[in-house]
Amino acid sequence: MCQRTLLEGNDRFPNIICKSALKERLIERKEIMCLLQEETSNLDNLLSIPYLLVIVDPDGIMINYFGADLFKAYFERSNIRNGTSFAMKHAGINAISLAMERQSASVVIGDRHSNKMFAELSSVCTPIRIKNKNIGYLSLYFHYLHEVTIALPLIEHLAKNIEENYLNRPAANG
Repeated sequence: MCQRTLLEGNDRFPNIICKSALKERLIERKEIMCLLQEETSNLDNLLSIPYLLVIVDPDGIMINYFGADLFKAYFERSNIRNGTSFAMKHAGINAISLAMERQSASVVIGDRHSNKMFAELSSVCTPIRIKNKNIGYLSLYFHYLHEVTIALPLIEHLAKNIEENYLNRPAANG
């Protein structure tokens, strides 16, 4: 039988790793973060809606996020920051936790999120794989009233470009 962790009444994320552990994770993924920033530098030109792009490590720990100030402020007010776990046992059902469980792209819309803090958001997520090894997840959050049909192919395209650029850099081939 599946065991679930109940979230507190305020739906704050209860699990945030310590700064030294987060620093280690950031160092390990420095190249991926650089590729992500390069790949998404024109994202504002592609998306006409406010969004938040989130990258998490293979354990579901958020290592970076960027996008609309509105969403960044919402995450910060909700105590969601770098080092926060989006894994199922800590954050309930969200696109990241589903992608982790299924090892495939996922979409969660509005009140389908088990954490009511995300009830007005849609989230899409896809794994980032290098040489068949999952190195993290890329997720996009936006208001649930916006159409999600373009979001999944977009996030999958971004992840694929990151994977290809990672493999094509000189250090990967030498």
